[in-house]
Amino acid sequence: MDFDHELDPYEPKQDHYNFYFTYKTVHPWWDAVALGMEDAQRQYLKKGITITYEYMAPEGASAEDQMQRLNEAAIRDFDVIGVDVADEAIISPLLDDMVESGVKVMTFSSSDAADGCKRIAYVGNTHNYEDGVDLTEALCSKLEYKGKVAILVGSVGAPCHEDRARGAKDTIARYPDMEIVATEYDMDSVDLAYTLKRWLTDVPEPSRI
Repeated sequence: MDFDHELDPYEPKQDHYNFYFTYKTVHPWWDAVALGMEDAQRQYLKKGITITYEYMAPEGASAEDQMQRLNEAAIRDFDVIGVDVADEAIISPLLDDMVESGVKVMTFSSSDAADGCKRIAYVGNTHNYEDGVDLTEALCSKLEYKGKVAILVGSVGAPCHEDRARGAKDTIARYPDMEIVATEYDMDSVDLAYTLKRWLTDVPEPSRI
């Protein structure tokens, strides 16, 4: 895959960095993120800056697994630890403790940025609730503000997923002729999402909010 992205003008203070990244679960979306990381790594190498990193996640979303990975990474010599928060209630307090102890932590693809997490940097958006509202408003308009809707969410407790689902539910609640008939979690599993299509009709594969 070809990229047409250039590094920003920031000049690193070191000529070598070692990062650790963990995310909710192995998923094609994160494979695409890895391509961007590899591209940035190559561009920095041309500038004489070597970046090494570990990029790992469990086969299934698990806050407990993520906590273990973070605790193990915290005692190793990484310049920065990056995490896509699996469950805000469980993971964000751990991240705060890590930062307080001197570990540099960044987050991405979560909504903890809006809730006072002490991380040093954030990549992603802070308007997942609004995204859920906007997407669902478009759906309601398409359905002429009447009908039954099922909501398919990703991982339980993942702030970006829960915020989008909350935006969807709040939007549908505004219209008396609309009804949420089911809310299901696929735990970021494509296979599980496909099995949940039982409550959808005339749709070959489930859509996500």
